[in-house]
Amino acid sequence: MKEFNFMRIGVIAFVIATVGGGVLFGFKLYDYRIGSSQMQARVVLGAIHKTQVEHFKFKGEYACDLAAIGFSTEDRTLYKTSLNKGNPVVAQHCPDCGCDGKSYKVFAFANLDEDGDFDIWVMDQDRKIAHVFNDLN
Repeated sequence: MKEFNFMRIGVIAFVIATVGGGVLFGFKLYDYRIGSSQMQARVVLGAIHKTQVEHFKFKGEYACDLAAIGFSTEDRTLYKTSLNKGNPVVAQHCPDCGCDGKSYKVFAFANLDEDGDFDIWVMDQDRKIAHVFNDLN
């Protein structure tokens, strides 16, 4: 008959706790990354607002082309932005997005989980930000 080995039980318990903790930490880390991804939309929209306010101070109207105010999200952020109703994603989810010089409504979108749906945020000239569609629910 073998002796009961407390050391072996301790090692097994340590391994189970470590693996279990790693799995739990991994899920928590995943949630954090998702939250930070969605925070990026708010940051991008805030930067557009600040740039539009400065443009309005100097020109007396809002820019209807983000490139005209030196703003581009190409290859720098997860979220793409648009004032253009010609974009099919914008046209479908934000029919009143656009710009007339006196007001604007900008659209930010990204596919966070590769499922075909987009995470969609909208902001107007008064910096009212709305999360129109949550891609992660």
